[in-house]
Amino acid sequence: MKIYSCQMHIDQALDELIEKEEVYPVMKAVPESEKLSTKCTYCNESALYVVANK
Repeated sequence: MKIYSCQMHIDQALDELIEKEEVYPVMKAVPESEKLSTKCTYCNESALYVVANK
């Protein structure tokens, strides 16, 4: 599972991944080459982070 998040929704993304996957999440910065085209899962802002279970 991967959740893309802006700065405002990072806590929500971390909580959702923990709740659904029941594992400790891994948070990484979205690569520079993908920043302009990747949107936050919760809003239309550019994603700064990707939260995943691996």
